[in-house]
Amino acid sequence: MPKLPQIVFWKPSNPALEPYTTSEVIAEAAGVKRRSVTHLIQQHKADFQEFGRVRFEITPLQTAGGIQKVTVYHLNEQQATLLMTYLKNTEQVRTFKKELVRQFYAMRDFIRERQSPIWQDTRALGKEIRRMETDAIKALVAHAEAQGSQHAARYYQSISRLANRTAGVVERDRAHAVELSVLLMVEKIIAQEISTGIEAGRPYKDIYAGLKEKLSALCPVLAPQRPQERP
Repeated sequence: MPKLPQIVFWKPSNPALEPYTTSEVIAEAAGVKRRSVTHLIQQHKADFQEFGRVRFEITPLQTAGGIQKVTVYHLNEQQATLLMTYLKNTEQVRTFKKELVRQFYAMRDFIRERQSPIWQDTRALGKEIRRMETDAIKALVAHAEAQGSQHAARYYQSISRLANRTAGVVERDRAHAVELSVLLMVEKIIAQEISTGIEAGRPYKDIYAGLKEKLSALCPVLAPQRPQERP
């Protein structure tokens, strides 16, 4: 069975909330009908409430009969573990159980790291360097437009994606301290390269091409610094 995608979630915007998985995720990953999972939660709701409030959201779902509103439950680690005891122990369910344990454990580690002084300091520095990079991109856009470019504004998105890809970061808010440090280095290089190119009066296309070439050469150097596992 192929490796499962992310099945445990956490909202950095509301750090007081525990990591959770959902009834939809459980049904799909464990190979169980959504209605069966929902029924089990509703049938044993009092049991689940012993381990915290049973949260849920109402979300639209595309079905053969059109869009219907369904209840999607959010289960914390204890609640998800309890639900696993109610499911038949098929091979797919066992695989899901093991991955659920791994991802809850990894997410707890990740949250603990975010609360550390190292991560907090790195994140604060990251905001400063990100502003430096954004200012440089803004200058490149103006430089390109002055040379006749009609789509220079696209550099904001393309260069940001290039930085993340070079650093191996999928989502900034979910990056580990090491990943953030690598990303900051890449963003600083981007800001310096753009500023140097503009000051030298180079054509905007040459500046961008040179930037891509430099970051491409950095990828093999940066790869060993990236964490191998992500929550």
